[in-house]
Amino acid sequence: MKKKLVFVNDIPKQYLEHKEYVKKTICYFFNAFDLVCELKIKFIDSVSANEYEETDCIIKNKSIRKHELLITNSALNTIKHDGGAYFYLSIYHEFEHIRDYNNMMQTKLFNFNLCLACLNNFENAYISAGFLFWTEIYAYYKTFEFAKQNELKFEKITFSNLVNNYIKTVTYNKNLYYKKDLSYDEAMKYINCVNSFVYLCAKYMASVYMNHSRVPYARIEKNKDYKKVYSILCKLAPKVERLMKNQYNQKSYDNLLRLGKYICENIKWKIFKVGLTKKKRTVLSFY
Repeated sequence: MKKKLVFVNDIPKQYLEHKEYVKKTICYFFNAFDLVCELKIKFIDSVSANEYEETDCIIKNKSIRKHELLITNSALNTIKHDGGAYFYLSIYHEFEHIRDYNNMMQTKLFNFNLCLACLNNFENAYISAGFLFWTEIYAYYKTFEFAKQNELKFEKITFSNLVNNYIKTVTYNKNLYYKKDLSYDEAMKYINCVNSFVYLCAKYMASVYMNHSRVPYARIEKNKDYKKVYSILCKLAPKVERLMKNQYNQKSYDNLLRLGKYICENIKWKIFKVGLTKKKRTVLSFY
């Protein structure tokens, strides 16, 4: 298969002045990562991850040979503020996701797409949850490292950011859990918020591993919410570190399974009441 880069649509008119920079950045990384695949680039208005944040870029891994990169207006808007540094790192970050996905799939241990939203059994769902957590740590770790090597500033997540997200999500759960007329949209919005907390845990852990963020031990000893979040990270750490030592080998299947099962059963379900159920041969999240 030949390398193929496809721009599905044009950059929005309000960002035409950055068109060459955007195209040059994407082409540079597509060649630098030496990917043999078809990568489609699509510009979209926005993607709401949850009520607290928006996502700048999203990579959709359809197979080892086919990927799609969605770039939002918020990502393009940063170019005029910092000359393109944040956009440059954001694109690099998404290419690291592609590399990680391809490397993991090439172990031949997985007979399903690790990034599918819906899977047909609980074990695959656990493995997918483990991979989605792992790949954020991997991609952020690599991005922090790349930013440091090139003397570029990259966003920092503090422990207080993570704790604030945890408190908001716990409060959200208390307000919704006994609501009699809970709608599907409300339930999905809450589930996305829980997923956001898990995502931020991965991002923070990667930042700590790269010495980009610090752990406020003194505050943890005095604050119950800080202590709770820290305990969550401490229980995740050994499972993540097994993967860091053995990323793409015969142990990857079991390591991702352990990590994902812990996330689904001990964080999403025990803390936030978001579980997994099987309906019509498909495993889905429920609240």
